[in-house]
Amino acid sequence: IPVDAFVTQLRKQSLPIYAVDMVGNFYTAIALGACARTSKDMEMLTGRPATSAITYLQGFIETVPA
Repeated sequence: IPVDAFVTQLRKQSLPIYAVDMVGNFYTAIALGACARTSKDMEMLTGRPATSAITYLQGFIETVPA
């Protein structure tokens, strides 16, 4: 969905404005492809493969109560 529509939905959830801005900025970065690549750096630091931002966020959203 467009960034503006996404941010509007967040505001309707009565989230603090700083949280809406932060998530909106992150959503914009993802939409622009800023998080499209992974590297071996995270695997070297954590000992497990990196997860893409979109995969992480999809899993996170599934855990948030409706």
